[in-house]
Amino acid sequence: DKVMRTVNEVSKLTGVSVRALHHYDAIGLLRPTEVTEAGYRLYDDTALSRLQSILLFRELQFPLKEIKAILDSPDFDLSEALTEQIGLLELQYKHIGELISFAREIQKKGVTEMDFHVFDKSEIEQYKKEAKEKWGHTKEYEEYEQKEKRGHDFDEAARKKCRLTIRRCRRKSALYKALLQTIITLVLRRSLAVWDRCMPRRSVFIITLIKQAVRVRLNL
Repeated sequence: DKVMRTVNEVSKLTGVSVRALHHYDAIGLLRPTEVTEAGYRLYDDTALSRLQSILLFRELQFPLKEIKAILDSPDFDLSEALTEQIGLLELQYKHIGELISFAREIQKKGVTEMDFHVFDKSEIEQYKKEAKEKWGHTKEYEEYEQKEKRGHDFDEAARKKCRLTIRRCRRKSALYKALLQTIITLVLRRSLAVWDRCMPRRSVFIITLIKQAVRVRLNL
């Protein structure tokens, strides 16, 4: 009988959080082998093997969507992926060893010269870059990139349309405010025409006060 593990057991075994496992399931990156009637996710060794591959590519700094495209490819070779990962781990091991030796040297003799080459990770980054370029040439990955580009183009077109709509609304809003101000001014002057005959000196002052009060009220 194959061993089945719950999502909590997988989390404890692998160090991947339950939340991350749920997310992997939601995006189709790592589906559970079974789901019980009570809704519990169960994973077998095949699922755990795929999770290992996911973590390997995460170390190479691949986004999750790209990892899915690579793992779903019929050309995916786990042995070759492990070889790439071993090479990366060896470089990281070498780098850590150099850092330890450097720290011990400072501990014994103190800082004798300004030497920063030990912090250089360009070799590791170059290895990651080459591995990413290599795995990025699968058919599924190229299809994924094309879909992403189409989605980006669509999003950019939608954003441009949204910005244009906002500018039009702003222009209309400014026009409506100016029109409303004109109407208010005309109505007030017409309503206060009688006052203008009785006390002409105060008419302009009163109109100004009322207009200011209306502006505040209508946020003009």
